[in-house]
Amino acid sequence: MLHVTTGARAARVGDVWKEDGWNAFRLRVTGAAPRVTLWINGEEMYDVQAERNDLIADVTEGRIALQSHWSATSRPIPDDFDMSASWKPGAAHRYRNIAIRELP
Repeated sequence: MLHVTTGARAARVGDVWKEDGWNAFRLRVTGAAPRVTLWINGEEMYDVQAERNDLIADVTEGRIALQSHWSATSRPIPDDFDMSASWKPGAAHRYRNIAIRELP
């Protein structure tokens, strides 16, 4: 799991999020101390440089996991993107058209 130590936030996600529809994520991660760029539905949300690789023994290979943190709350968070309606007991995330490409 990659933890970006810069406190990156996709502050404009509410402007581009498709409620009850498919949302496209593009994530680019480069470097041993990762630089992470995130696009949602074609709009860049952030481009941050981590201070260091915070994985055990600076691992740079392994599994890839998919996770959407915005939907992990069941109550609105004041002054934040409200995804409380999207996560309920028994709910599920669905993924489609996943592609992974190694950068040159």
